[in-house]
Amino acid sequence: ESAFTSSLKFWFDGSPIRYNAAIPTDYLITNIYGDNLACSNLSATAVQPDLAGNFSYDITNGPSVNIQKDILGTTSVQPVVNGFDAFLTRRVLINDATYIPSVYAMVSMDVNIDGVVSAGDLSQINQRAVLILDEFRQAWNYNAGGVSNGQPSKDWLFVDQTTLNSDPAYIISSLYPFPDGSGYSKSSVPVQSFCHEVPVFTSPSCTVFGIETYTGMLLGDVNGNYATVVPNGAFRTDASEKVTFDLTNAIVADGYIDVPVYASSTEVVNSFDFATKFNTGKLSFSAVIDNNKNMESLSNLNTADNTLRYTSYSLQNYDLAKSIVTVRFATTSNQVVESDLSNVEAYLNGEVVRVEVLGTRSALGNNALINVYPNPTNSVLNVVLSENASVELLDMSGKVIMVKNDLNAFQKYELNTQSLASGVYMLKVYNNNSVDMKKVVIQK
Repeated sequence: ESAFTSSLKFWFDGSPIRYNAAIPTDYLITNIYGDNLACSNLSATAVQPDLAGNFSYDITNGPSVNIQKDILGTTSVQPVVNGFDAFLTRRVLINDATYIPSVYAMVSMDVNIDGVVSAGDLSQINQRAVLILDEFRQAWNYNAGGVSNGQPSKDWLFVDQTTLNSDPAYIISSLYPFPDGSGYSKSSVPVQSFCHEVPVFTSPSCTVFGIETYTGMLLGDVNGNYATVVPNGAFRTDASEKVTFDLTNAIVADGYIDVPVYASSTEVVNSFDFATKFNTGKLSFSAVIDNNKNMESLSNLNTADNTLRYTSYSLQNYDLAKSIVTVRFATTSNQVVESDLSNVEAYLNGEVVRVEVLGTRSALGNNALINVYPNPTNSVLNVVLSENASVELLDMSGKVIMVKNDLNAFQKYELNTQSLASGVYMLKVYNNNSVDMKKVVIQK
């Protein structure tokens, strides 16, 4: 006998890791090569699993199988590696005993494959989510200086069922979150072999193969939401959850537009990610401003695919009563419309949600038509507007200090600033059609 039949499954839900030879674009290809016991002599040919995750391997290609499932460095992995994976990794790093990760989740956190979950793994998850990193820098193929030996990093790891059943390293530490010298914890993560010896039993009359199943883990996908992927990259969505890029409440001032981004969810939210393209003829990316406290975040405008990506998480629940973030663009136009943002995707707690882009925002016009004087001032600020509007005076933290509603165009109004401390303030001028901002200085 020379044909060894086995199967591949995903750790989170036991679903088969498939490949459709008739339609190769349906699933990421998985190649099973032959190899020697030292994992140093890869066979020239490979076999692939079928739609049930089963494969048949010819033992004459080597006594071990080397299972490879790798992602192009230019591919966006944000749908499956994002802020929620970073959130769970952070909980492990701070010894949060209320979160008990499976061994598969723990292996998925150790993206650099050095046997320890560290801040370096967390940093790499964040960078990979926004496509700063084209691959994880792993201990086996990158030196301490970050130089690669030329071999591509692993995106998927596989462990055989025999090892899972017999190796105590795959059982959680009895002292978790602390190590016990045997089971897994953040300081003792099982490191997977890249190839697996085929279980063979010989007798005087024949060779018999053992039954084996290989469980796959996508590095960085700590919560296992790869399981929500269906053919052609579609994801299941929850109609009750939504992210809104709200142009109707954007602020256009001094050559910038600040677009608030809101989220609605029936659950508490601890991570938020988005990706979007934008009209580069009108907009250029400036910053993403976090509006919740204690957020850990990272943004990146990837020039290869002209996409802005953002990832964030917090150990505290996000306040959904206000905008989660503000996206700031420099703009050459006084009007920004829905079509200026395209291919927008968003994720709450790692899961894809509905996205809407609302409305149009224009500036009131040339700032000279908002006449504020004297500026600086010490006691009285005079305001004359070119359109009917309302005004708010805000401090630099965004707190509203003073409000004057329904001011008529081309009439002078006085704001008493005598009781205000010296400093820089912002005058917000708005009506049903537009918003503008002007800097005000108070000197005593």
